[in-house]
Amino acid sequence: MPSLLALFAIVVSLSPIRGVRKIAVSISAIVLLTPLALEMLGLVPASYAVEHGRMIVLPRMIDLSSVAARVALIYGVALTIGLSLFVATKIRRNLDALEEEAAARSWQLRQLAPAHATAGPPSEARPGI
Repeated sequence: MPSLLALFAIVVSLSPIRGVRKIAVSISAIVLLTPLALEMLGLVPASYAVEHGRMIVLPRMIDLSSVAARVALIYGVALTIGLSLFVATKIRRNLDALEEEAAARSWQLRQLAPAHATAGPPSEARPGI
């Protein structure tokens, strides 16, 4: 499912390790393009057909009735939305925790620094220095 592949790419792209991000892009491209290439070469049957201006999804693993197809589509969309919300919520919570930590450190530094040290640079140079 391309939407799950996109979610995978987004999640892995948040990795601080550059090599992991490059591998994720490569894996995503391979997973997306390999089935398309195999279909275009005629090595596997097509997954989609376009007839009379309509795109038709052709089930290859199982025969889907109308009800089963709708259940599968709803499940796929719900899974994608659920995983996306889970990842976004986790990222937001981590960012909130980091912001709170930065604010606490800033407050601690202000408590340690003398009052005149936080006033900034003097507006005019002092004579004799």
